[in-house]
Amino acid sequence: MSKRTINSAIWIAEDDPDDRLMLKEAFEEFNYTKPLVFFEDGEKLLKALKRSASNGNQISFYWI
Repeated sequence: MSKRTINSAIWIAEDDPDDRLMLKEAFEEFNYTKPLVFFEDGEKLLKALKRSASNGNQISFYWI
C-alpha cells in the first residue's frame, strides 16, 4: 500500500499589505508551520485554484 504525501497550504486573497502582514503574524503566533500563499485579489486566487485542480490536486475550500 502506498502512502500519499499531503502538501497543504493556506491560500488567502487579501488586497491590503497591512492585513496580509497581520494574518501572517497571527499564524506565526500560533506556531502554524505550513505555507501561507497570499494573492492580491480573489480573481488571482481563483485562477491559481483552477490551475491546481487541473493538475489533479485535491482542494478543500473554506470561506471565512
